[in-house]
Amino acid sequence: MPNDSGSNLTNEVLHSEEWSFELIRKSAGNLELRVLCGTTGLYEVRFTLTPEESEQWKLKGLAFLNPWIKEIQANPSKYVMRSNP
Repeated sequence: MPNDSGSNLTNEVLHSEEWSFELIRKSAGNLELRVLCGTTGLYEVRFTLTPEESEQWKLKGLAFLNPWIKEIQANPSKYVMRSNP
């Protein structure tokens, strides 16, 4: 299946929670976080993790992500500037 860039390389879903978020390893190897936000209207905030954030994920797993997901969902405007197209 083609990825977002149209190539035949696939992205790997590392963790997914329905109606909450997905953590994706892109074909280039970087990690992308996709968080579902909103109440009446739902929208997705997606951005690439920094090397430091990726390392925290590797070290702490969901203990790192879960509080951060809640923060993103509560304050998505803080993260929109980091959004990937």
